[in-house]
Amino acid sequence: MSMRGLIFIGLLAASGVASAQESPHSVAFTVWGTSEYVFRGVTQTDGDPTVQAAVDYSHESGFYAGIWGSGVDFGSDGPNAEIDTYIGFAFPIGELFKGDVQINRYNYVFGDNGSDFAYNELIGKLTFAGWLTGTIGYSNDVFATDETGIYYALAATHAFE
Repeated sequence: MSMRGLIFIGLLAASGVASAQESPHSVAFTVWGTSEYVFRGVTQTDGDPTVQAAVDYSHESGFYAGIWGSGVDFGSDGPNAEIDTYIGFAFPIGELFKGDVQINRYNYVFGDNGSDFAYNELIGKLTFAGWLTGTIGYSNDVFATDETGIYYALAATHAFE
């Protein structure tokens, strides 16, 4: 068995222990396929399907960290995978609001010139009443271009019963 396989089995066992006992710690694993990976309106897979996976750790205090990965296709001279690492803190603000601050590192690997695209982003979110969320992201070096990038979004959710 490979080292990656052993690490995966160890993390899986740890998540089972954390959820079986009333622990303040939580570990979640997800794997899924998608018909195309589109990031902020731009295809990352040249219109092709890919597999994505994540491992997330969270603590009841609001601290969380994780790693997320996806296949990418930036052409024959580009990387083949994106592996993002993140760390953050979610916290209540009164009874109706929730804040979330995160730092995300976008890493591009397994191919040519992957490190040429890597960059950091600071992301802040404010959620009202669990259904309306405003997000702003800031990077001073988007895709390692020395260009500043600001991303903003407003999202609303509603559960139909």
